[in-house]
Amino acid sequence: MPLPGALDRHHWARAPAGLATVTDRSAPPSRAPGRLHRAQPPSSWRRRRPSSGRSVARRGAPRTACQVKRFATRPDLYNNQEVTSDNTDRRAELARAERRLAAHPGFEQHIACEALARSLMEVFQPNLNELMRLLDSAAGDFFLATELVQNVHNDAVRRRFVAETTQRLHNYLASTMSLVEHARRLMRGRTGAVATEFRRRKSELLDHAEVPFMMNLRVYTQHRALPLLAHSLSMFNVNSPDSKFESEVELSVAELSEWDGWSSASRGFLRAQGEVVVLRPIIREHGELVFALNLWLHGALSEENAQALEEANSLVVERNAILVGSSFDEAKALTEHRMTERQQPGPPRPDWGAGSS
Repeated sequence: MPLPGALDRHHWARAPAGLATVTDRSAPPSRAPGRLHRAQPPSSWRRRRPSSGRSVARRGAPRTACQVKRFATRPDLYNNQEVTSDNTDRRAELARAERRLAAHPGFEQHIACEALARSLMEVFQPNLNELMRLLDSAAGDFFLATELVQNVHNDAVRRRFVAETTQRLHNYLASTMSLVEHARRLMRGRTGAVATEFRRRKSELLDHAEVPFMMNLRVYTQHRALPLLAHSLSMFNVNSPDSKFESEVELSVAELSEWDGWSSASRGFLRAQGEVVVLRPIIREHGELVFALNLWLHGALSEENAQALEEANSLVVERNAILVGSSFDEAKALTEHRMTERQQPGPPRPDWGAGSS
């Protein structure tokens, strides 16, 4: 019997049901390991398409923080084999095996860790990088920096930059809160060494002034108004070989302070900033702190689940043995082979943003 197709980590919801793969718990969440999977009932098995002089002016591919490599996906290499109506006993046996797998604590914990990894690596981290690319461009591209403060000709460049930066700031703040809630739900009611260490690390995180400020800025942005972005450009040693410039995107402290929702810590942070809040260093520091905490949490929970996951992986092999009609050892070899194939590089992922205006 040909080997059924296995699920892909990045498009698991769109892949056809087939051979489940043993999870590689040693891989970091930025890698593309095989994943445990409970197959859908046979009636739903169908292939689906994956879808020194100084002047200052103010006016309202650079390094990115926490970059992660994108991994390409591969199409299934084999056709699925249905359990036909002529083999109802085998179908029932397969359903029982899948229920045992779904109810196993190691499987449940694995699914929870994968959900945290998606929130961190596929939502929070891309939003952080997209925002940092814009802020770094304004700081390093002199043409863009001058366009952001000029008032002589059409201001289309400035308007587009402000629109995109406002959007990315909103998305980053929202994804931060999503990540916080996902981690909070995962740790609710949990005890033990990992829970104790997580509370300690979280307390240390909150001691950084940027963190409570960004938490409050999220509430301000989503429940009061989108903050108005300003821009400053300073030039030094003008008309000399040593000329240089400094350019930053800023928020007005006076505007922000009109809101009465800031915590005492955030109000102290705003007073310390002077007239403006310079976004770029704050976003970078905040992003790196949040990313590091949640990356540690994912690794610690995965390691804690290692033994239970080995047991769950045995149930995966048992399920696959029933599916392909083989012995346990043969199914184990097929499962591990399929997992190895899934970890090989595939064709380049298309750039969905290419050609967009």
